[in-house]
Amino acid sequence: MIQLADIEDEDELYPRIDEDIRQILMIPNVDKTTMVENVLGRPAEAKLQTSDFSYIAKDIDYIKQQIKSAVEQGETGVNILLHGPAGSGKTELSKAIAAELGLTLYSVGEKDEGQDVGSAQHRVGKLFLAHSFLKDSKDAILLFDEIEDLLNKGTDTEKKADTFSKIVVNRLIENNPVVTIWAGNDPDKFHDSVRQRFTYSIYVDYPPVMMRMKVWEKQ
Repeated sequence: MIQLADIEDEDELYPRIDEDIRQILMIPNVDKTTMVENVLGRPAEAKLQTSDFSYIAKDIDYIKQQIKSAVEQGETGVNILLHGPAGSGKTELSKAIAAELGLTLYSVGEKDEGQDVGSAQHRVGKLFLAHSFLKDSKDAILLFDEIEDLLNKGTDTEKKADTFSKIVVNRLIENNPVVTIWAGNDPDKFHDSVRQRFTYSIYVDYPPVMMRMKVWEKQ
């Protein structure tokens, strides 16, 4: 909830309350539900079903069992990685899994329209905030898309992971209280210490042609 901000014309930093939180705290008699809705946004809605990804059905069934058990038992440090080319359906698969398990899925740390890519610190801060709000929930999971933004310097995916981001992400993956689905394109570019911390990972390729036709008809 606390960020470090630059003081104008001075080479110093000072702590301040996250702007989203500050605005919400101005609401009279604000409650936790209102804070969650304003900070995390509306829950993601599924447009597809996991049957639309039948070519990886076994993997999907396995992680559904893992997620269901983790949520029911309040397990910590449960993280699922969906990786594959852009446009292969990782985000929609995440939504479908949550819907079929009867869980509420919040997508956090997304880029704001009209702004440059958010800093790693800003995006991770939003994720920590989400975990804080939902840590006692028995019906919610999180989606964090484009994990590469945290682990690579700038937008150059050929560069090695940023050390600060890598350490922060490692600690979060080890201790996160809410089951989190992470989406990325190429985990081979992640540091080994990050990859080995995921509970399970699935490669989501482009669906076969006939399957893409069925999805297109639905849309």
